[in-house]
Amino acid sequence: MRDRNRCPRALPRFRILGLSFVLLLVAAAASAYAADPPEFGALLASRYSGSDLGTGQSAWPPRGAPRTDATQPLPFVDDNFAPIPAAPVGKAPNVQPQDLQAAQNARAGRPKFTDVVSEIRTGVLAHDVGIFTSEREEGVDLSLEVYFVSPRLLDVIWSPRPHLGVAANTAGDTSQIYGGLAWDWTFWEPFFVEGTLALAVHDGKLENRYADRVALGCRVLFRESVSLGARFLERHSISLQLAHISNANLCSNNAGLDTLGIQYGYHF
Repeated sequence: MRDRNRCPRALPRFRILGLSFVLLLVAAAASAYAADPPEFGALLASRYSGSDLGTGQSAWPPRGAPRTDATQPLPFVDDNFAPIPAAPVGKAPNVQPQDLQAAQNARAGRPKFTDVVSEIRTGVLAHDVGIFTSEREEGVDLSLEVYFVSPRLLDVIWSPRPHLGVAANTAGDTSQIYGGLAWDWTFWEPFFVEGTLALAVHDGKLENRYADRVALGCRVLFRESVSLGARFLERHSISLQLAHISNANLCSNNAGLDTLGIQYGYHF
């Protein structure tokens, strides 16, 4: 049996959550910078368009320097990797309608990753926080969730997004995988609230024979969660999630287990 005479676990857990929140903010800022570094996008656009943004004048090479073949804009390349000859300097590429239609047809036959996956989230959650249940287990949960684009057949129930997730406990206590539906609502830009209903499969204990483990009764449990968060830089979000798993008294033991923590999300 673990030593229960140590300092309360709440303080270390909230220290871990605080540090995790700072690390997630740093990761979000780094990913945002990597996705669109300052001025690099504008420089790249002016390089390949052959003009200064907002002036329409040549930006590459510098004014006064003669153009050479090495400094001509790159030729347009469509999705079939069939190059279209570059236009003369100062003129737009001569793209024929049939070339555009061929590129659109090629794209139509190949579903993109973003046509299926809507968002990916990762986070750190305090394990067995005891909000609705007893606090017995230890460690923190490292979570990873994938949210999918809502299919049309779910429009009748307000277009929830299907999602899959995993929460792995760092202390060897109860871990879980889960899948279900998520409803979100932006009530005041950029803030949103989200609720999920799911089924979870766990590797924890079923019977009440361990003083330091939660008796969950069934191997498959119901999982509900609520999140409050904010979106920023168009594709990023930070949220606070509270999740609960239990069996709704369908099995002999129903101690339940709660997790609470911070998640970072990237929207495609």
